[in-house]
Amino acid sequence: MRQRQWLPFAAIILIGLLTIGALFILFHKQRLEAELSTTGSDMRLLAEYRDSTLLAPNRTLEHQLALRVHLLRSRPTPYRGSHTFIDSLGLWEPATFVRYSRSELSALGKRQTALFSRIEAVDTAQTVLFLSALFLSILLIPLLLLYLRTLRQRLHLLEKLEESEARYREIIEHMPDLIQSVDAEGRFVYVNRYWRRVMGYTDEDLQRLRIWDILRPDQLPKCQSLFEQVFQEQVLLGVETVFITKHGQEIYVSGNVTVRPDPITGKPVTRALFRDVTAQRQQLQLLQYQEALANTTSRIAQQLLTSLSPETLAPSILEQLGETLNTDALYLVALPGDVPQPIAVWTRDVEKASLVAATFEQPCWDLLRPLWERLKAIAIVEAVSEELLSLSSATEANTPNPLLARGTQALLWVPFVRQGQLWGFIGTEDWKQPRFWNPTERTALESVAASLLFTFDRIHAYRELQRFAEDLLQARNMLEAYAEELRRANEELQERNAEKDRIMSIVSHDLRSPLSGIRGLAEILQTEEALDPSTVQEFARLIYEASEYLLNLVNDLLEVARLEQGRIQLQLTETDLCALARSTFRFMEGVARSKNIQLVLECPDSPVVALVDAPKISQVLNNLLSNAIKFTPSGGTVTVRLQPRLENGEVEIHVIDTGIGIPQELLPHLFEKFGPHQRPGTAGERGTGLGMPIIKNFVELHGGTIQVSSTVGIGSHFTIRLPYRCTAETAPSASSSQSTSIPVPPS
Repeated sequence: MRQRQWLPFAAIILIGLLTIGALFILFHKQRLEAELSTTGSDMRLLAEYRDSTLLAPNRTLEHQLALRVHLLRSRPTPYRGSHTFIDSLGLWEPATFVRYSRSELSALGKRQTALFSRIEAVDTAQTVLFLSALFLSILLIPLLLLYLRTLRQRLHLLEKLEESEARYREIIEHMPDLIQSVDAEGRFVYVNRYWRRVMGYTDEDLQRLRIWDILRPDQLPKCQSLFEQVFQEQVLLGVETVFITKHGQEIYVSGNVTVRPDPITGKPVTRALFRDVTAQRQQLQLLQYQEALANTTSRIAQQLLTSLSPETLAPSILEQLGETLNTDALYLVALPGDVPQPIAVWTRDVEKASLVAATFEQPCWDLLRPLWERLKAIAIVEAVSEELLSLSSATEANTPNPLLARGTQALLWVPFVRQGQLWGFIGTEDWKQPRFWNPTERTALESVAASLLFTFDRIHAYRELQRFAEDLLQARNMLEAYAEELRRANEELQERNAEKDRIMSIVSHDLRSPLSGIRGLAEILQTEEALDPSTVQEFARLIYEASEYLLNLVNDLLEVARLEQGRIQLQLTETDLCALARSTFRFMEGVARSKNIQLVLECPDSPVVALVDAPKISQVLNNLLSNAIKFTPSGGTVTVRLQPRLENGEVEIHVIDTGIGIPQELLPHLFEKFGPHQRPGTAGERGTGLGMPIIKNFVELHGGTIQVSSTVGIGSHFTIRLPYRCTAETAPSASSSQSTSIPVPPS
């Protein structure tokens, strides 16, 4: 309708434009016709002068100059031919002038033809314009009639629009939304009635208010940026901010903002429709808070499931839960025997941690007996500042309430229950304001308490199982060790049985040979040969030697048996080792003399007193001297040297001979029973094969060692080291020594 009302005016304007165009075309046609007439005159004059030149060539210069004057005179239209032609007139020869005149006539003819065509086109355009103007003039009459009709309808619509605007304003004024319009300077242009009722401002207040005055201070930077942005983009959707009412109440709003020209002033203003979403936002915050608590409790449960030490993890758990609850203190307390024992304490203010820990000490804990009695009844304990003040009034004046000392405004204790018995509790406190704990917060604490109790039970069961497994492992190791010991004992028993069989075989052989000899000699003594006294004496000597050998063998076997059974006990006495060596020398003197062997004893001047078993050391020296004499040829020497080593706390006994020596391959087996080292002496003497093992055992029983070095053909060197104990009076001088040689004359 609005477009149709402009049609008459458009038709009039178009008719005027067409008329002006027709007049312009008419003027242009007249100019083209004038140019066509001038061009025709120029062609006629040029043809005349060309013909005159052909008839009178001698007057060609005169004709050319006259033609030039004619072409350069003042004229309505300029000459349309070649200016080079005009400039050259008066300079050409007759023939040249005629030739160029023909070319110029041809060019002017073409120009004249073009002018005829343009004039025809202008005539056509002029006709079309006049016909169009005539047609539009004919159409203008119904258009004017249509305009009058449209104008009447428009007046009717304006009346309807005023009615609709009144209805719309009534709707806007009473809509339950905050509708406002603000200009570019932030001044309020319009607000609806609901806006004024909710915000509490009057029309007089709105005159001096700006949009920035109703915003919460922290929203100013964001809203100023959005205010500039909406004037650039013309529309903003989903704008959220916080208004402050005249009475200081916060209102969360959300809506859309557009920019439109003001219908009165025409200046751009914002038009915003906001909805009060305070209740929805509070519900959303509650849902987010519940979700955060659920996530925290779930995360804590996951951490506890993977932890083997909840005691060390407890501070971190309390910190996470305290940050989510936005509380000031959290603590985990066990109650063994109704005595509080804090497991972990977390406080937002670190300086107050000691005050929280002091709560669970005597006599502070006694002051909280009313709360403690409720906790013993397996009930959730909740208290606010009024109840805490009543506790304070009931306490003694010299014992301040620990809760009030740290400014507790609200308190919540959730008990731990294991098998119907109170195990402990988890508590939280708010120091900022009185707080009523909602069911979600109680449920979160109960969930954490259940997770902690389950974890403690699981860890307790795990540790019990671990101890049981360790006991089983220890029992298994003991069984394996006992089995290994039995195996080694069995192997040792088998080795001993094998050794016993070997020894019995050797002993049987060693016993059989002397016994057979004794039996044979006894049988001979029963014959007539026994009548010869010298023969009887020789047989008696042989029988004595055989029986002596058998006695030594039996004694050595008994000694070895006692050693292996551990039935040898040393009778330690302070003994002069030099005197003991001299006694042994006297005992072996006859044997050495029989083989023409010199015995040499080297001792310090003072006695060498040591704490030893004298008979055992005497037997050691006796066996060593016996072996040295046995394997030393006639004319050899056997030396015994005693050397106290005060710096080492020991005494050394060296037995050195110049005998046949021991091969190197036999040295490792020297101290074995009936080992491969058994050999007859230089005079065919036989040994039992048990002397060296006895020597080694006796020395080791004294805590000493024995070493041997030997070279075949040169001799052997035995070194015995025994622990040396002596008094200051009996300590020998390291520099003083005495050598005693006992020469044995040849037999």
